[in-house]
Amino acid sequence: MARLMSAVAAVAPVSLAMLVLWGIGSVAQTSTVKAASAAIASDVGFFLAQKKGYFRQEGLNVEFTQLANGPQMIGPLGRG
Repeated sequence: MARLMSAVAAVAPVSLAMLVLWGIGSVAQTSTVKAASAAIASDVGFFLAQKKGYFRQEGLNVEFTQLANGPQMIGPLGRG
């Protein structure tokens, strides 16, 4: 289970960064992006970016969901 949480923590920042970079060219239209977080220290950058409005400046409306443990993460990871 710890391995799964580590994998999710490693993949989430890269995935969100790709979405942010992909959306740079289309600032005129706001896109909603749903992102899950394990609410661990490595996720602080996402919450700071949200609070400072960086995602909004790039045309992204990011909705965060908090997942507390590995079993809660399996379903969303499987669905993409």
